[in-house]
Amino acid sequence: MSKTTSKKFNPDVIIELQNADINVNDGLAYLLTLYYGIPTTIFPMMLKNKIDACGIFIEGIIDTGSSWKIPLFVDDNYSNFEWVNDYRNLFKQYNPERTGSKQIVLARMKKLFSQYPHIRKDDVMEATSLYLKSQSNGRYITTAERFLYKDREGSPILDWIEKAAEIKAVKTHKNNIDII
Repeated sequence: MSKTTSKKFNPDVIIELQNADINVNDGLAYLLTLYYGIPTTIFPMMLKNKIDACGIFIEGIIDTGSSWKIPLFVDDNYSNFEWVNDYRNLFKQYNPERTGSKQIVLARMKKLFSQYPHIRKDDVMEATSLYLKSQSNGRYITTAERFLYKDREGSPILDWIEKAAEIKAVKTHKNNIDII
């Protein structure tokens, strides 16, 4: 008897297909051909164009996953967002009313990572700590979810990630000078 391995489709991909009014089974079948590099002519151009417009992958560099803006399959690296509770707890330490909804924080965190793939968990945690330490009164801090995205105002965390990187660069430079 042969042993088979199974992969689970990323629910974010399914949501993107549904939002684009694409039949999920047709969309997943087409995406599988892209993922595994299987040439095919059976899919209508309209389906291909709709999927391309979703921005699930970067066209022209399709391979086994490295060019996908939204991973096709759930794997340990993508689905392991348990640390979001640690992120929310940082806010809780300053003001328990600012922890935000876990579901909304998780959705916004995934959105942040899909739009800015160079950002990592450590960047988020460092930037959040820097922001919270800069606030003199916990009553006035933003919520965990709004720190990631404020409706149409963008993402405040991006500025704090940049500030944290600048501070880290200055410290590294200073340490290098001290060594000399």
